Amino acid sequence: MLLAAHLPQFDLVGISTVYGNAPLSRTTLNALALAEAFAVSSTARVWPGADKPLQRALSNAPEIHGESGLDGTTLLPKATLADAAGPVGSAVAALAAAIEAHAGELYVVATGTLTNIARLATDRPDLLAQIKHLGIMGGGFAEGGNWTKFAEFNIWCDPEAARTVLRHPALAGRTTIVTLDMSHQAIATPEVQARVLGSSEGSYVRRMLYELLGFFAKTYRDHFGFDAGPPVHDPLAVAALLTDESTGLGLEFGEYELDVVLEGERVGETVKIGPSPKGVKVLEKINMERFWELIYESLDNLEKTR
Repeated sequence: MLLAAHLPQFDLVGISTVYGNAPLSRTTLNALALAEAFAVSSTARVWPGADKPLQRALSNAPEIHGESGLDGTTLLPKATLADAAGPVGSAVAALAAAIEAHAGELYVVATGTLTNIARLATDRPDLLAQIKHLGIMGGGFAEGGNWTKFAEFNIWCDPEAARTVLRHPALAGRTTIVTLDMSHQAIATPEVQARVLGSSEGSYVRRMLYELLGFFAKTYRDHFGFDAGPPVHDPLAVAALLTDESTGLGLEFGEYELDVVLEGERVGETVKIGPSPKGVKVLEKINMERFWELIYESLDNLEKTR
C-alpha cells in the first residue's frame, strides 16, 4: 500500500481485503488503519472481500502475525468496520468496477490468498483481458514452503483459487508471481530498520513500521531461524511491476506454466510444469539495494504530504 500510494509510477484507486493472516474482520480493520496512516483513506476506499476459501476450511496465522494479523505496535490509527466501503464480499464487485473504469490500465496486486481473484475470474471472465497486469505474492520453488514443508501460506490457504488464477488462459501471459525464493532475499536488516525509522526517531508512521518490523523479526527468528532480520514479502509484488529499466531494479523473469497441488501432503505446493513463452512470469532477479531505496523514497514522499 505504501509503495502503490507514494511512488510516482502508480495511482492507487482501491484496496481490497481477504482472510488470511487473520480473519477478514481483522484484515479489513488493519487495511483501514494503514490507509489512514499512509494518507490514502480519502482517495482509495477499502472493500472487504472473501471471508473463507472457495472450498476448504478457514485457516489463519496468529503464530506469525499475532492475533490481530498486525501485532507489534500501538501506533496504528483507530478504525472501525463501519469505515469500510461495503459489506463482506463486496471487493469483487468493486474490483470489476475499477477494471471497467480503467480498462487496459489497471494493475491488480494480490498479496494474500487468491480467493477474490478466483471469484472475479469465475463471475466476470469477460473482464480479465482488460486487466493490464496481475501481480501475486505467493508460492515457492527451491525455497519450498513457509507453512508446510512444501507450501507457502497464501497458496496453501486456498489452493483451488490459486490453481484457477495461475492456470487461467486469460491471465497467465499477464501475471507476475513473487515467490519465497525472492522474498526471502529481501531482508530487513538492522541497517534497513534504522533507515525506515529515520533520524530523531522519525514520524509516527516510521516508528509504527519500525515496531512492526521488530515484531516480525522476532517471529521469523523464533519460527524460521532468520537471524539477520525479517524478510518482507508483499512490497516486492508491487516493485516487480516496475519493469522500465529506468527504475534501476534490474528485474529478470522466467516464464513458466504453473500448477498447484490440491491433494495429499504436498497440498498447496506451487509447481513448475515447464517453460512457456505465454506463461506466468516468475521474478528471478531484482536489485535489492534499489528495492529498499524505493521503500525509503515512498516514506519520504508520504511525509511530504503531511
